[in-house]
Amino acid sequence: MTMHSSGGATADDSAPPRRRNLKQRLIWQISAVVAASLLLVTSIVITLMARHIEHARQETMRETSYHELRRIEQRIAYLLETVDRLADTPLVANSLSDPQGRRADLPKLIATFKANRDAIGVALVDTAGTPVFATGDAAPSFSDYPQLRQAMTAHRHTVILSSLKNSIIVFSPIEQDNTAQGAAIATFDIKSLEKPAQSDETLYAEQLYYTDDQGKRRTVFSQMSHSPGNYIVVSARPDDSTPYLQELNIALDIGVLREPYYAPVRDTIINFILLSILATAVATLAAARIGNSIAHPILDLCGKISQLDSADRTTRCSPVGTNDELEDLACAFDQRTAELWAIQDELERRVEERTHELKAANESLKFLTFALDEHAIVSATDVTGRITYVNDKFCSISGYSREDLLGQNHRLIRSQEHSEAFYRTMWRGIAQGQVWHGEIKNAKRNGGYYTISA
Repeated sequence: MTMHSSGGATADDSAPPRRRNLKQRLIWQISAVVAASLLLVTSIVITLMARHIEHARQETMRETSYHELRRIEQRIAYLLETVDRLADTPLVANSLSDPQGRRADLPKLIATFKANRDAIGVALVDTAGTPVFATGDAAPSFSDYPQLRQAMTAHRHTVILSSLKNSIIVFSPIEQDNTAQGAAIATFDIKSLEKPAQSDETLYAEQLYYTDDQGKRRTVFSQMSHSPGNYIVVSARPDDSTPYLQELNIALDIGVLREPYYAPVRDTIINFILLSILATAVATLAAARIGNSIAHPILDLCGKISQLDSADRTTRCSPVGTNDELEDLACAFDQRTAELWAIQDELERRVEERTHELKAANESLKFLTFALDEHAIVSATDVTGRITYVNDKFCSISGYSREDLLGQNHRLIRSQEHSEAFYRTMWRGIAQGQVWHGEIKNAKRNGGYYTISA
């Protein structure tokens, strides 16, 4: 036998592939499915949780901003009410026509008013708009503020926002017998309206602003310890519930630093991730137990099958203890095994009978062959006439040895006594399965002849 080898081939190339362990595959696959499912659920829950927390915090900030707007609205309403009460005081009304009383009693009254209400200045004017009393800033004139005339003619207070002085000016009519005698004018620092709702100025920012007639945003008050980009901002615009702010077009922004804002969200997500990891570990252990419980009866069945032996037919695959389809499979396998053993026994019995019959037939054939060899000459040829068998008597009569005859054509022993037509007729009948009878004269090796009845 000639051996051939390739340059890169090794003995390991013909090694059978390594078998995979069923138990390990079940554990890994179940664990992978459980882990992937938990990971997907965790991702979805984290996303929904982050959105929910973000929405809740945004709503909280928005509610805080509107609450602050309503507080500022209440502050303005309070200032308007106090100015109206000041204008309704008889001493104030009398002071317009009583210079002596104005000089004696009014300064103390106005000082008390200013101290309790953060007023920058207070002024009293007559119907012509001429100041009769003023503290702080100079009293306005009609040419400066047409709202003064509106307050006296409409018999109700008006309020305006002064961007130049960054203040709120309130006009309240002074009346006697429903007739305007003049007006009380109070100026308040707009910063006094805003007291930050949050105590920690390093985390929170507030900005009070208004939009002027040109549409420009003008800041009234700003509390911001970091750059604006570091804050998450929620804006609150005035509505019908805050008519004064709506009239003044004042709005409020409340912001919180991004890092502290997202810290609770991040901490919650981290805690949930840690909890998910723990749940994944527990689920993986449970998956391993489930995989082991599934694989154990299957492996047990495989072990029983591998131990089956025809010499010891007491081994059975069932029961496996699962009481399910695997139990049915084990019972069916036992039934098939019993059937195969029965078929094997039947085949062995038939083989034994056939062997006995063949042995008896072989003995008979030997006897018949012996008898035939003792009384006749026998030769056998193939379809081409080549000799395949000769007995001893044939060799003795023809003078040829068995080695000389085997493989040679029967023409070797022909004599010249018969024609070609004779031989063709004989071989044609034999080839067609017919029996031929007759006498043939053959040639011996020494040149003699012998005649046989064939």
